[in-house]
Amino acid sequence: MSFANKVALITGSGSGIGAATALSFAEEGAHVVIVDCSEERANDTAEKCKQFGNKVLVITADVSKKDDLDKVMKKTIEEFQRLDILVNNAGTVREESILDGTLIDTFDDVMNVNLRAAVVLTSLAAPYLIEAKGCIINTSSVAGVEARTGYKYPSYTISKAALNHFTRISAMEFASSGVRVNAVNPGPCSTNIFANSGTPGTFEGSEKFTALKKICDPVEVANLILFLASDKAKSITGCCHVIDNGMALMSPNMFANKVVLVTGGSSGIGAAAVKLFAKEGASVAFVGRNEAKLKAVASSCQQHGANVLVIRADVSKDEEANTIVQQTVDKFGKLDVLVNNAGIVRHASILEANLLKKFDEVMNTNLRSVVHLTNLAAPHLVKTKGNIVNVSSVVSTSTKFPGIMCYSVSKAGLDHFTRAAALELARSGVRVNAVNPGPVETDIISNSGLSEEQVRNANPAAMTVTGRSSDADEVGDLILYLASDKARSVTGSCYVTFNMFANKVVLVTGGSSGIGAATVEAFAKEGAFVAFVGRNEAKLKEVASSCQQHGANVLVIRADVSKDEEAKTIVQQTIDKFRKLDVLVNNAGILRHATVLDPNLIDNFDEIMKTNLRPVVLITSLAIPHLIASKGNIVNVSSVLSTWIKLPGMISYSMSKAAMDHFTRGAATELASHGVRVNSVNPGPVTTDIRESSNMPTELSEDNIIEKTTALGKAADSEEVADIILYLASDKARSVTGSCYVIDN
Repeated sequence: MSFANKVALITGSGSGIGAATALSFAEEGAHVVIVDCSEERANDTAEKCKQFGNKVLVITADVSKKDDLDKVMKKTIEEFQRLDILVNNAGTVREESILDGTLIDTFDDVMNVNLRAAVVLTSLAAPYLIEAKGCIINTSSVAGVEARTGYKYPSYTISKAALNHFTRISAMEFASSGVRVNAVNPGPCSTNIFANSGTPGTFEGSEKFTALKKICDPVEVANLILFLASDKAKSITGCCHVIDNGMALMSPNMFANKVVLVTGGSSGIGAAAVKLFAKEGASVAFVGRNEAKLKAVASSCQQHGANVLVIRADVSKDEEANTIVQQTVDKFGKLDVLVNNAGIVRHASILEANLLKKFDEVMNTNLRSVVHLTNLAAPHLVKTKGNIVNVSSVVSTSTKFPGIMCYSVSKAGLDHFTRAAALELARSGVRVNAVNPGPVETDIISNSGLSEEQVRNANPAAMTVTGRSSDADEVGDLILYLASDKARSVTGSCYVTFNMFANKVVLVTGGSSGIGAATVEAFAKEGAFVAFVGRNEAKLKEVASSCQQHGANVLVIRADVSKDEEAKTIVQQTIDKFRKLDVLVNNAGILRHATVLDPNLIDNFDEIMKTNLRPVVLITSLAIPHLIASKGNIVNVSSVLSTWIKLPGMISYSMSKAAMDHFTRGAATELASHGVRVNSVNPGPVTTDIRESSNMPTELSEDNIIEKTTALGKAADSEEVADIILYLASDKARSVTGSCYVIDN
């Protein structure tokens, strides 16, 4: 990305993200204008920039003052006679509270620096940016997107939310003049913003709130700013790009002010769920029979400041179970989530004389108590539009484990109760789901009545494909997901620099034309070994020939990803050829036109889902072991139509892409702990042959109809989309996961 002879003005460039951005622009050949309130810090950045031999202008200014901003623009134009890039980066933060009256004392200061300065400077820069067909990047924050419990900087978050909207409005107004406007929204970043603002605070420990378990380096944010300022992003405007190490995926305190009741909460899955709910801000009532273990769980929860209620009761006894829900409501005033987890295992054979006694014991605890407690809790859950999660088991559908017939029967009954209750309570806005774990590291087996030798010899993990049992926390995480708003639609379920890719192996589906072909060629130019998939042999050969002109080592795979037997060979062929896999680009897709009234809608739906979504899941699952081994990443090619419904007849295509976006987020969350990132790009209109090969009506196929729907009045080129795919696949985006990047003009 060369910025030779370009002029870039960066506010707040004496330190942190601003300094890293100024240095990066200078390194790429730009003349830079360094603006900061500290002359010392500004000069320090300037000295570093000068080593690259370009002009550097230092302006000491307080961006909250209009006169100083007038001076900034006047000196810039006097020195360079032009302006190509404006980076509104200056920011400040104050600790305050809406509740104690301190907010208004600092509100004006924060808004003047973080928002008003950007508005004023953008206005002053407008004529010069229009003349240069330049661009603007605003440094916002993930705090402008999310409202988090316990966040002590409300003015800062308000200013950043406003800055995001200013970005979108400016993009719309500037589009006809050829000026692009975007924002970057970093999560925690290792800067000195707190110290520079004279505000207590630190980013220390913030990594625990991110999926990738780290915080950003300013250089990583600068990399994104430079990408957005470059011609490689010439189809991107009005977008707020999150770079937060997957922080948004974690949703801390997502159960703040919620009341949760968990049975069987003294150990195992129940105890894990109680602790996880407590960490997420819930008030938790939990039930068990072992008083010592209950106290230990309560103590652990209280370390997080949680409000808990310990209920010692046996759920299999009606007189004790009758009080559980009422005690919870008496203490907390309501009930939002019921987790029916209490359960026992009794080893028994159908040939045993005392089978019925064990059957009654298991059914009373594992099934009857669930029906009883659900019945008691239902009126309260209807009031709160709450939900229920039942802890079932994989043995509800499997008969591979001898001697646990009673347990299996109880869990099969529980699954069907889950589905029936979901159906009945749906009209009242209450969701009901089950989790069905396989082997889990808990004490349920040791309490099952088996001898010590039988317990020692029991090895259920050996029956799993991974050869391991789950941790209780893993099941707890799934329970929290199902209980959260993230699962609000789920019910009734049982549930870029030179050769930067040298020596990397990349697999691209749909690689014979359009975005896929452009992506294959772009990776090849950057030194990657590329395997690519398509159905048209002639087009595949053309792409291969183009890649080989750059000396690239390629593998052409002729396959139809919609056919399982062909799709299953794709990853293995890549591994056989190159011995590893670093990047998977799921790009294959088709477009078919059909309205909801079309008699052929379901055929249309099936065809699209079999190409656009199902192979993504299949190929991703096959690629995961290899990507974990290489700490690689995945980029899915989605569409702006995943959230945009203005084009008629695109219902199936839009649904496939909306599902892909959510798959991206879900996969990112699951793979983060393994060091694998997952993102998507969501293009708007792109000049490819996808519409030509569809059955779209002539009036919708005309380029000018599609292009009139974009602010910049044009469709993107495939190469532009390929550029953002390469950025997301590169180390420059190493803090980006779970994001859907729009490129829609």
